[in-house]
Amino acid sequence: MRRILSYFLLFIFLLIATLVVVPFFISLEKYKPLIISTLEEKINRTVEINGELDLKLFPSVQLKAENIKISNPSAEQFSRQQFVEIEKVKIHLSLFALLAKHIHIDKLQLQNPQINLLVNKKGEANYSFTDAEAAEINQALTENIDDAEVAENAQSFDLKNISADKININNAKIYYKSADKEIAVDSLNINLDTHNFKEKLSLSSSALINNSNFKVNLNIY
Repeated sequence: MRRILSYFLLFIFLLIATLVVVPFFISLEKYKPLIISTLEEKINRTVEINGELDLKLFPSVQLKAENIKISNPSAEQFSRQQFVEIEKVKIHLSLFALLAKHIHIDKLQLQNPQINLLVNKKGEANYSFTDAEAAEINQALTENIDDAEVAENAQSFDLKNISADKININNAKIYYKSADKEIAVDSLNINLDTHNFKEKLSLSSSALINNSNFKVNLNIY
């Protein structure tokens, strides 16, 4: 499960890294088709960003993306068409960290994300991204950028340069199905506050798992 989540977060963070770097140099809309086409080619899925991409630089960096969809590799192989759907992603970023080529997320909000994790009759999983595919995505995002200065800055971003203070996931749905198991997670809410790892880490979460209530409240000092 950790591996699945890491690939999902990698996609989101690569998208964030590219969208954040570009506006300092060129119009954001110009890179929207590039991001979509590159991701579609490398992950063999249809990618849609149907909503607007809103960016504000002052007084803080704020990015909002709406109506993101990632399809399954083949509609014929899996019972559901979409792999991931996210109604809204909203990110507040530290401007000073960004100028130092570091992505520090003051707050990340995911509204109504839906994730379908499926294993078909052949044993093939719709979430089976490999490390090589992830590396290709990162490479392709910079290879197709014409501006050398932008490409150089984009290349410097990787997962080691990403940190976060607050993560809020609201009303998520996760559905898993294989030949012998079916798990439905509904109304999943997660609130994580790292307090910049200086004082404590706070986590609260609630969900319905196969119609059973689940709740966690955790503070680590």
